[in-house]
Amino acid sequence: MSYLTTPQETLEAEVIAALEGEGFAYDPLRHTWPQYLATVLGDPTAYLFKSIAQMLSEVDAQYGGSLSHLRASIARLLDDVAANIGAGGGGGGGNDYVTHGVHFDATAFLHQDGNVADSSVLSASFWIRFPGTLADLNGSADYLASDDIQVVATSDWGTISDAYFTFAVNDGVDNPGFGGGGVTDIFSDDIWLHYMLSVNGSGARTWSLWVGNVDGTGTLLFDRPGDILYPWSAHNFIVNKGANAGAVEYSDVWVTTTHYVDWSDSATRAKFESGGKPVDLGADGSTPFAYQPEFFFSGDATGFLTNKGSGGAFTLTGSLTNASTSPSD
Repeated sequence: MSYLTTPQETLEAEVIAALEGEGFAYDPLRHTWPQYLATVLGDPTAYLFKSIAQMLSEVDAQYGGSLSHLRASIARLLDDVAANIGAGGGGGGGNDYVTHGVHFDATAFLHQDGNVADSSVLSASFWIRFPGTLADLNGSADYLASDDIQVVATSDWGTISDAYFTFAVNDGVDNPGFGGGGVTDIFSDDIWLHYMLSVNGSGARTWSLWVGNVDGTGTLLFDRPGDILYPWSAHNFIVNKGANAGAVEYSDVWVTTTHYVDWSDSATRAKFESGGKPVDLGADGSTPFAYQPEFFFSGDATGFLTNKGSGGAFTLTGSLTNASTSPSD
């Protein structure tokens, strides 16, 4: 078999199979294979195809078209491209992207005084780790919140096995809005977990909550009539709020108050997590959807406190330190 004379469709199928063997997900309904390759590698398309053409030629000449050698060569190509012009250049990232973990003690939090417009939606992606034990989470503690607007919270009703993650949104005047269910027994001590959530209070209620590839959307818990407009402009937006919060660590906190993200779409989740690791979201968080989120916190303890999104500066209370681990480990 000669790869240079094989029909293009066959070559495409073999290249895609090899990349999927490296942990990348291909969705033919959303991507042509050139778009797919360029996306996962964060690489200019022309250079990418030149590299693959050269690789295929070498495989055919040296190994007689062995598929196993093709897969090995593609794996080496992935490593080479990522090392030279991939994640380090703000591209697709994937497993080659290295993020940081930032430690908040029980008294530290970030907040701002209402710099974004009111809206009916909120979507967020963030990595979180509890360096202590779940027994430290007595009652509930908000980890992304806006005064009366409780966005995500943890609860422990007396035993570690009952700890769960949930989110609920109020309308800013202590009247219930609606909430999504929890992911029972998904909390664990001392490991990084990736949460992706969205809520929409306009019209028919929609919400989505995922922990990695685990669906925790749950059911409607409570509601109130009419559209819900969340008064972001009148309230602080706070990262790590609540007397019961305890020590917690964050990485790559991405929040938009203007777009509803459907996390049930595996291709969408793959923009934020690949192979159980974070994906590079870009310097200002705009890589996944070509728009800048209102809030984006990334980097080490020095740079994390700077909001790289469009929603304005935050004030730090307390101090931040680098965590001993990161989701990329």
